Amino acid sequence: MRIACVGLAVALVACEEFPPERTAAQIGVEDAFLTWVDHLTKGDADAAYRGLSEQNKSQWVFRLLKAEDRAAHAWRLKLEGRTRTDVDLWLNYFKDKTNVRVEKLPSSLLDDPGLLEVWRTTFESQKDIIRIQMSKIQISEVFAEPAVASITVRNIEGKIEMYEMVFERAGWKINHHMSDVREVPR
Repeated sequence: MRIACVGLAVALVACEEFPPERTAAQIGVEDAFLTWVDHLTKGDADAAYRGLSEQNKSQWVFRLLKAEDRAAHAWRLKLEGRTRTDVDLWLNYFKDKTNVRVEKLPSSLLDDPGLLEVWRTTFESQKDIIRIQMSKIQISEVFAEPAVASITVRNIEGKIEMYEMVFERAGWKINHHMSDVREVPR
């Protein structure tokens, strides 16, 4: 009887689920994400902007221009020549489409200093809300591949959110955010 109990105890321990070891990619992604969150909570608009992928910046600009945001509209009006043509063609192509993931802005626009000013203006108007929301975020899981990753988190309300990250310009960048995810994919 004693041997059977010991055998059962060993079997139960052997069946216990242990969390897998984290990979270097997961650690790198999590560190980059936490650094970005730190920039947000400390109000460092420039560093937070640098933590966004080119695709994410493009999607953000599109939303602002489509919503006729004043700062974004003023930036667009100041553009001249090729950069103005680039933004107008880009915007007009996607303007009438709904639920679309827009193409990346041309680099002439992504590198325009005025775009960073639009970010600063937008960030400044929302930084207190951002600080509160992001300071309470808790990472649930990190999934990482060599060039793309996702991080699931619990927000201040306890709801699940997901951040997609991409490896771009020698670092991990926030590429996409989904709020109120119903179920964490496995």
